[in-house]
Amino acid sequence: MLILKLTFCIQIILVIHLIIAPFTKVEESFNLQAVHDLLFKSWSDIQSFDHMEFPGVVPRTFIGPLMIYALVKPIQSILSYFSLTPDMTNLMFQYITRGSISFMFTLSHAALMYSILKAFGRATTKWFGILSFTQFHLMYWSSRPLPNVFALIIFQFALALWILPSNRYSFQPSLMMFLLIFNCAVFRAELFGLSFFMIFTNILNQQLTLPLTLIIGIVFSATSICSTMMIDSHFWQKPFMWPEFQVFIFNGVENRSVEWGVSPFYAYFTSFLPRIVPLSFALSPLSLLAIRKSYPYYFLLFIHIIPLSFIGHKEWRFIMYLVPIMNLAAAIGIVALLNRVKRYYSLIYPSTRLIVTIMPLLALFLSLNMLYISHFNYPGGNALQMFHTLDLGTHQCTVHIDSYTAMTGASRFGERNDGRCTYSKHEGHNDSNDYIRAGYMWLLTSNREAHNSTHWIELVNVKGYDGISLKNPKDWLKDLLWNLQSLNFGKVSLPYHIKLTPKVSILKRRET
Repeated sequence: MLILKLTFCIQIILVIHLIIAPFTKVEESFNLQAVHDLLFKSWSDIQSFDHMEFPGVVPRTFIGPLMIYALVKPIQSILSYFSLTPDMTNLMFQYITRGSISFMFTLSHAALMYSILKAFGRATTKWFGILSFTQFHLMYWSSRPLPNVFALIIFQFALALWILPSNRYSFQPSLMMFLLIFNCAVFRAELFGLSFFMIFTNILNQQLTLPLTLIIGIVFSATSICSTMMIDSHFWQKPFMWPEFQVFIFNGVENRSVEWGVSPFYAYFTSFLPRIVPLSFALSPLSLLAIRKSYPYYFLLFIHIIPLSFIGHKEWRFIMYLVPIMNLAAAIGIVALLNRVKRYYSLIYPSTRLIVTIMPLLALFLSLNMLYISHFNYPGGNALQMFHTLDLGTHQCTVHIDSYTAMTGASRFGERNDGRCTYSKHEGHNDSNDYIRAGYMWLLTSNREAHNSTHWIELVNVKGYDGISLKNPKDWLKDLLWNLQSLNFGKVSLPYHIKLTPKVSILKRRET
């Protein structure tokens, strides 16, 4: 019952994030567009798929989109049977796509909580679940079509099997090996260190023998590589296509990811971890009170981060697999603290428990504020939806979507599905006259100044996030207390201003 309640809370929080911020950015573009094409285009006409025109810097596997397709397609068929499909755009299926990802994440997280319950008990499981849904990054990103999210889902299933007590003759270690190897070969090669350590500890614990490990390791590796090659060679129309190997070469061997920025060696410890799990990072030292329970998870932490720290380009999503590990370490620490205080310092136990309980509530409040701020980051998606509310005339409309608009939320799901409009994301236009010669009647652009007002008229300007400014704490607190005393709850404001500036213009070509 405890796991059911926590799982319900997590799914509700994920759905709230999905509804408030439904659009996606450039990192999620490949998988989102791939799911759209799988749902709405012929698989025999791969050349019409979005990735054939916009392949990206490195290829990505189609296995993730196919997993989502398998969940969304039955829903699409049912809606079609009852004539409930949307009339104008397929944006509803973008919600369903992200909802399917959130469901897979919730399922893997529930499996992990079950293992924690068996290994550590109810109290640790409860705090683990609470820490999971009260911190921002995990809930915000776990319904998004990132390769890292697919890898996190599979890794959580593998971690659940690793934590769950088993005997030498159990199938758990072998299944865990398959999930880890498949994950590394197909989705994210950076999980190799974590995977190696988890498999190695099973050998030390005599849950796996070395000869058996080598045999099934070779078999699982060959199976995983052959699977991705068979599927991705078809969808990329290239023989022996192994996308994750090319990503590994690009990032790990050629180190070309530094073209997107370089961070210091220590950045994962001093910047990224405190930012993605602020509460768990602050509370994790408490797990030293139960070091015999928590030390394996610190090994996982260091084994994953230290090799990645040698790569100049760093992103939080490269270490997002550590979020459940950090949450577990913090949960172990909280339970150890409360048990110790209750046993030896019973007089301060109520106040200690109150403080520990308030901290996740504050984290949840902060998380919801970050969600509110973050939903302004998608002017491209908002602009495309706003465009469809305009009077488009009676003729076939041709629309150009520029790179910024596409990277900030405009997706194939948001386009009209009735053939009324033709959309282009062509990036080869050099000046305003090129757009006129190409025959566009509408532009969704972030560069209004580049288009002569003689030929184009701006109908709508969509604003987006451009930073925040804090209010004067004294004045804000004074207003807050006054409004609360006066019961003017509608006038209660946040302690900051969100700066919104024009980001995307909707331009219509003047008639001549």
